[in-house]
Amino acid sequence: MSTLLQKIDSYFSQKSEFEKLAYYSLIFLIIVFIANEYILPLSKKKLTQEKNAKEAIEQKLNMDKAYIASISRNGDETYFIKKLLKEKQQKKEKLAALLDEKSYLSMKLKELTPLLYNKKKWASFLDSITAKANKYKIDVEYIANEFIQNTKEFGHVLEIEVDAKGNFKNILAFLNSLEESDLVTDIYEISMKGKSPIQLHFKVSVWGINY
Repeated sequence: MSTLLQKIDSYFSQKSEFEKLAYYSLIFLIIVFIANEYILPLSKKKLTQEKNAKEAIEQKLNMDKAYIASISRNGDETYFIKKLLKEKQQKKEKLAALLDEKSYLSMKLKELTPLLYNKKKWASFLDSITAKANKYKIDVEYIANEFIQNTKEFGHVLEIEVDAKGNFKNILAFLNSLEESDLVTDIYEISMKGKSPIQLHFKVSVWGINY
């Protein structure tokens, strides 16, 4: 490298000042040419790329700021998240309340079941009169029933009339078993005649609510 520089110095030492100036000017022009043709365009391209990248970043930041502002209330960036969580909790509580209400209604409906009109249960009750009479050694001589529908007031009524005979103790047990039915019953017009056996006459009304 030093040898090359020495040769260049030796070469220019033999030239006049004018020739040296001419060479220096030529070298300067070559450098300027190369800079304009190659270096400067590359620099401009690089600057343009950096500018575009900067603008893209700024645009993204502005969009993020706008989004944060849109979901914020009074500076609270988690406002809508809290709102959604609160709404979710309210819906869960409402669902729990509805389930409790459903359970309560089911329980109450179960309690009211004996009050509701049920044709099959009434038929079973009618059959049970004979079965209970046999259980308590009551001789049923006559049994009749009449179905009454009263939709304006209570609902349905099954009226049953019974004539039977038996001893006093068994008659009381028989009537008591009829009153202990799960259905809504009313035993009335009870009459007992004679001594052994006692002639029994009574009526039973079975009630049922329309639904």
